[in-house]
Amino acid sequence: MSILSHLDRISLDEAFRRLGFSLNRENKMLCPFHAEKTPSFSVHPKRGIWKCFGCGVGGRGIVSFIQRWKGLSFEDAVLYAIEHLGVIIPDEEVERFLKKVKGKRKASELLASIFHKFHNALLHSPRHYEYVVSRIPSSQIGVFGLATEKVLTREEIALLKRAGYYKDSRFVFENRIVAPLFDGSQIVGFVGRCLGACTPKYLNPPNTPLCNREKVFSPRPLPTEAHRLYIVEGVFDAVVILPYFPAVARLTSALTEVQAEEISRRAIQEIVLVADRDSAGINGLWLSAKRLLQMGVVPKILIPPESAKDANDVYLQNPKAFREWLDRSVSLPEAFVALHPDEEELTLARQFEEVVKGAIFPIRRILYRQFFTALKQRSRRKWEFPTRRVITLLGREKMSAVQKIANVLKKGVDCAVKRDIEMIAFYALGEYVDLPCEKDIYALDEIAFIHEVSDVFEKATYAYLLTKRKERGEITENKFKEAIHSLGVSDTFAKYYAIGAKIHEDEKFLTPIKNALAPLLTKA
Repeated sequence: MSILSHLDRISLDEAFRRLGFSLNRENKMLCPFHAEKTPSFSVHPKRGIWKCFGCGVGGRGIVSFIQRWKGLSFEDAVLYAIEHLGVIIPDEEVERFLKKVKGKRKASELLASIFHKFHNALLHSPRHYEYVVSRIPSSQIGVFGLATEKVLTREEIALLKRAGYYKDSRFVFENRIVAPLFDGSQIVGFVGRCLGACTPKYLNPPNTPLCNREKVFSPRPLPTEAHRLYIVEGVFDAVVILPYFPAVARLTSALTEVQAEEISRRAIQEIVLVADRDSAGINGLWLSAKRLLQMGVVPKILIPPESAKDANDVYLQNPKAFREWLDRSVSLPEAFVALHPDEEELTLARQFEEVVKGAIFPIRRILYRQFFTALKQRSRRKWEFPTRRVITLLGREKMSAVQKIANVLKKGVDCAVKRDIEMIAFYALGEYVDLPCEKDIYALDEIAFIHEVSDVFEKATYAYLLTKRKERGEITENKFKEAIHSLGVSDTFAKYYAIGAKIHEDEKFLTPIKNALAPLLTKA
């Protein structure tokens, strides 16, 4: 059993209490990271996460909290948890962990020394130096080095051999331009690029206990906090952004799940994924976005102009306009539509659903709203009620019920426009029939957002249905409050519930609605 497994034996809320924090009945407390009078810091034991809705800081597990709270490295935070949480861990496991920490720190210090030598070697190699400064701002030359065996000591060579930088006694990174790889704040290896006709052009180290490629970033560590962070594919792309904003290269075709989780733990207000315009880069972009959404992080997207492949190309084409381009990021749905200009709408919608389906429902609904708005702007035509498309998604019987309910409501509900009637009809269907399943949610959002349905009716019915679910015991009080908070009607919930109740409980509408749904209710 690992050290973290031992620490996970106590629930997250109990861990906070053992650290001296006072949680209320809803597992909330005053945030330790900013001044406040009303608790906005929430602990979710079942999900194993903590988050402040005031300042945005959040993470997974007690160790990540201690890292942020005490400003410690991961290893030091684990040791702090062992000391203060009162978890009984066998002495031999603690000793094994301490030995591993000590060995990793020593190796990292040695790698930092090696990189310093490589950097000096770059400064004394005119050919390699001129190549680097021709592609980046000269102020950023410090993030690069030139790998060469002749500057290494025996101890350093031995470390690099254990780490996989040698093959058949040959230093495979010889004469490559290198940048450091970081796991947390520690250097754990190098990524290399060669000049001229060599294979492979880019070279990463193998996975070892010291360097796990699924966790590392380059050429700087992942920041603990930032207003904005740019995530790119290659080191040169990151380096041209660094004079203006924090930036890291992922060095993989897409962010890994481990990297996405690590990003979610940081206090970063805005994540910007920078696209590469080739097909592999675009596929990696959507996979990166999908993994961030699964962690509750909604990224923005920065797209290079058609004349450029990536961020480095944009910089080389016009360095003076580069800073302005960095502020042109767009929402994920806008980027999705923009990068697939020739895709048929329904096909594109299904592909988009695949990207966002792992996000929690409130986030997914916001993204759908933006997506259908972007589709409307692309088409530049009037959108009609998508009967054929929704029948495909819902099935003809459910769609028929929606239209029957709409006809009933038209006679008595005072709605501003026809589209409000259609939305109310759909939610009425949701109250009496087993809804929503995943494809029904998709159809609901398509109806609602293509037709820009009135927020009042949407929120009123949602508030009503949430209340009924809570009364039936289908959702807990905490889940109910979370949903209301995500709906954004906490202060005016009673008003919205009253409107929803009128729609769903007034006998003038209720009986005809049930009659319209009778065939479906009989089957259920």
